[in-house]
Amino acid sequence: MKLRHLFLSLALIAAVFFTARWWFGSSKTSGPQLPSPEVSVITIAHEPITYTEEIPGRTVAYRVAEIRPQVGGILQKRFFAEGDFVKEGVALYRVDPATFEATLLSTKATLASSKAKLARYEILRKTDAVSQQELDDQRALVAQNEADATQARINMDYTYVRAPISGWIGLTTATEGALVSASQPNALTTINQLDPMYVDIPQPSASAVRLKRIFKNDAYNKATHLKIELFVGEDTKPYEHLGTLAASDISVNTGTDAVLLRTIFPNPDKILLPGLFVRARFSQIIEEAGIFIPQQALSRAPDGRGTVLVVGENDMVEQRFVTAQEAEGNKWRIDEGLNVGDRVIVEGVLKVRQAGFRPGVSIKVSPSPFNPQKTSTPQQPNKS
Repeated sequence: MKLRHLFLSLALIAAVFFTARWWFGSSKTSGPQLPSPEVSVITIAHEPITYTEEIPGRTVAYRVAEIRPQVGGILQKRFFAEGDFVKEGVALYRVDPATFEATLLSTKATLASSKAKLARYEILRKTDAVSQQELDDQRALVAQNEADATQARINMDYTYVRAPISGWIGLTTATEGALVSASQPNALTTINQLDPMYVDIPQPSASAVRLKRIFKNDAYNKATHLKIELFVGEDTKPYEHLGTLAASDISVNTGTDAVLLRTIFPNPDKILLPGLFVRARFSQIIEEAGIFIPQQALSRAPDGRGTVLVVGENDMVEQRFVTAQEAEGNKWRIDEGLNVGDRVIVEGVLKVRQAGFRPGVSIKVSPSPFNPQKTSTPQQPNKS
């Protein structure tokens, strides 16, 4: 029985061997050829390298004025509606002017009397009826009375509490009949100028150093070509107006390890309000001649080097080693190994390898939708 099984096994091995030999032998001569794999390629072209970073921040009013009275008394009237736009110089409140009117009238009367006396002294001095000292003293008294009258007139004007800036006025903390004073700590109300609007952004110090290195010297502070987009809350659609970099702080906050950037945005529709949480996206083209490939076009060799398949002359495929250290969005930025005009396989890489890839294998080529001419500018992810 064992001998019979041995003979059967040997016969089966022989049958398989001769069948395989016949198959491969005939395929070299007259058998059908395997079809060439079809792949999609991109043609390498220069693309701009863009620095992009997104940082949260808060909106701050362009100008803020806390309204406090400059004289004390009873609030007699309020002239504005809360939430209104007020113009610079308009009256907001009126403090009861009665005592200030009386003081003004008294100082005017005293001034008139001292001026009349001075006029008589000037006549009498010509005849030496009064001394020069008496005349000088009277002139000094007139000057003092004029100062008192001016101060009384100013205090009378201060009974009207006026808007120091134009802007949107908030809620009032005092109503008619309230007692106010010139030294009170609490503001009666606040005026905010909302157009334009500041956005203060605490940028991590490492990002600030990198950005300064990119822009070189003072170009960071000027940043005339820096594009700043704004996203309000969780909104994925950017705010309709672009911002500009107004200033950057000169020191790092030791508590947050951040440098405060102050940007400025137009706000004609008053969409931005003070204290609003926003996200600012900075983008700046730092190089015009970058080379990028989609991430799926890159493979890694066992030693960690990047490899791509390139279609050469006569649609023959070859393997290239490339240097790709940074992923930007859905692409790899290629530092070495590819040139403008190279055709890189993006779709069909697996087909080529399954077909027994070897240098010089012929393939069918079709353009890829990932061609740089049809893609957007690559963006660098936030590395903060």
